[in-house]
Amino acid sequence: MPSEFTVKKGPTQWEAKIFSEDGQEIAEIKKGEMFGFQLVSKKDNRKWSLTNKVDGEHRRFSFIVREGENALLTVRDSIFKHNGKFYMLANHPEGKSWNDYVNSSVRYISRLDNFPYSDLAETDEKKHHQDLRHKLKRFRGVRVGEASGLGASPSGHHVKVDQELEDIGLFLAATSYLMYASA
Repeated sequence: MPSEFTVKKGPTQWEAKIFSEDGQEIAEIKKGEMFGFQLVSKKDNRKWSLTNKVDGEHRRFSFIVREGENALLTVRDSIFKHNGKFYMLANHPEGKSWNDYVNSSVRYISRLDNFPYSDLAETDEKKHHQDLRHKLKRFRGVRVGEASGLGASPSGHHVKVDQELEDIGLFLAATSYLMYASA
């Protein structure tokens, strides 16, 4: 899998095409059942379902990628766990000044090495005080990827991931597009 992806809005409102760094179309996002989507590989017609219904409820900044009944990636409140490590989409990474982060059109993907939870379910706002979402935004991590641009623009939504996320890069590109860049 390539480590750079470009997602561009398709011919209809609920469709998008995903391209590799060399410009080849590798997948497409289609409207699925109810409020979900389907990600389809151009290489082998493999299909994955994507929905923002995580743990039985529709959640903002959350998505789950499934193949059949198997969950391959769960993003909950912009946080996901992969290979035993926690990561956050749209994170303010360590070493970036606040002004650089705020004034940039880039959303960083960061590894949260000092994350105080052991499971995504522990971050549920209902189990903690109301300002947990605010606290989650304060976590800083090591930059391991980035996303920029809108899918509706001619240049599209771009997602780059480092090697440690390469195996889920396609899922991250689709999820990032659906959560942050499909307008």
